[in-house]
Amino acid sequence: MRKKEKKKKLNYKFLIISLVILIIAFTAFFAALIRVIDYFTIIEQKKIYASLTVDDHYGFNLNPPNLTFGMLMPGSSAKRDLIIENKYNFSIRVKIIPKQDMEKFIEIQEQVIPKNKTEKITILAYVPADTLYGNYSGEVVVIVRKN
Repeated sequence: MRKKEKKKKLNYKFLIISLVILIIAFTAFFAALIRVIDYFTIIEQKKIYASLTVDDHYGFNLNPPNLTFGMLMPGSSAKRDLIIENKYNFSIRVKIIPKQDMEKFIEIQEQVIPKNKTEKITILAYVPADTLYGNYSGEVVVIVRKN
């Protein structure tokens, strides 16, 4: 009789330990899942009209609400700055994605802005030497995520 009682107690302990391990594993899994969802969640997103003209001379266009690079010659470049203010109490990741015609001219890396800081992000538009004359337009999408 004593062996059966010992075996029951052992099985009971094993069950309790298994349940505790399972609860810890689920808790860790869901905590990691929340961090992943948080990482990919968009906090803000804004589309900004962008354009440039390729021609045989240079020209300026200082249209503040838009991202206009003016008139550029093939093989040249121009830059414009975006001021990003992080009003959050955590750091943010800012990704700028050029769309339509702007994909040919703009390439920019994702940037991190510390909490409660304002940063200037310089966007460079480079016109390859073989680009045909014309007007090119599109937009840049500014995506802000929690870092």
